[in-house]
Amino acid sequence: GYSQVLLNSRPIFSGLMAVYGLEMIPSNMIERVEVVRGGGSALYGGNAIGGTVNIITKEPHATGFNWHSQVQNIAGEAWEQSHSLGISLASDDQKTGWQAFAFNRNREAWDANNDGFTEITSLENLSLGASAFWKTNSRSKLSFDLYSIQEFRRGGSDLDLLPHQSRIAEQLEHQVHNLGLAWEALSEDGKHFYSIYSSLLSTNRDSY
Repeated sequence: GYSQVLLNSRPIFSGLMAVYGLEMIPSNMIERVEVVRGGGSALYGGNAIGGTVNIITKEPHATGFNWHSQVQNIAGEAWEQSHSLGISLASDDQKTGWQAFAFNRNREAWDANNDGFTEITSLENLSLGASAFWKTNSRSKLSFDLYSIQEFRRGGSDLDLLPHQSRIAEQLEHQVHNLGLAWEALSEDGKHFYSIYSSLLSTNRDSY
C-alpha cells in the first residue's frame, strides 16, 4: 500500500491497481525492472514511501516475431498454461517502430492439504497491447502506448458455487484499459531533459 508502481517512469497505476499490477503485465513487453527502496523513493510521489517499482517496456529495434508457450503442473493436481505472442517492426534508420503483443494465462485452483480451501487461486488473464515511436530528430522522440488487461481470480472454498454461497471466498475481476502519449527531448547542449506525457486509464474492479 506504500509502494508506487511506475510504467516507463510515469505513475499511471493507481493504488488499487498496484496490488496486482505487476502480475498482470506480461513479461514479453518488459525490458527491465528498476527498484528504489527506502524513503528516498518518496521523490516519485506520495504513494512511494515504502519504495518504487519502475517497469521499463521494450522498444522495437528490429522487425521480428516471437511466440512462447509454457505449461506447468502443481503437485500433479493443478495445471497452469500461458501463451504469449509478439510482433515488432522497425525502420532501418531506427527512427520509427511499432510492436504489438498478446498474452493469455490460465491456472487451476490448488488445495495443498485437501481441507477444502485453496492455497493458490484460479486465474484467467488476457492482455493485449501495442506501442509505437517516432524519433523526430536525434534528440527528441514521440511515443504512443495502448494496452488492455482483463483478469479473473477466484479462491476459497466451494468454487462451483457463487461467492456468496461459499463458506469462504475471494473473487476479483479486473478490466484495465490504458492509452498514453509522450514526448521526450534533450536540449542541444545535453544539460536538460524534457518530458511531457498524457495518459488515460480506466480501471473497473469487482471484488468479493
